[in-house]
Amino acid sequence: MPFEVIMVVVLGGIRLRGGRGGVFNLLIGVMLISVLHNGMTLLNLSGQVQNLVKGLILISAIVIDNYINPRDAETDTQGDL
Repeated sequence: MPFEVIMVVVLGGIRLRGGRGGVFNLLIGVMLISVLHNGMTLLNLSGQVQNLVKGLILISAIVIDNYINPRDAETDTQGDL
């Protein structure tokens, strides 16, 4: 369950390091995961292969997010006390 929640958040466009997001973004993430899960079920992929595909999609989404929105000096110190 936590794996799917993290996927929904990341695919919904909310950054893992903190940031802003909205309910609409989360709904888009839920729809993407639902379509992905339904398609893999229709293709009769095993649970292990489904988790592998989801993991690869999650890693690629995080890498793309880090490439598009790199950290700068302000975001580095934003969470520090």
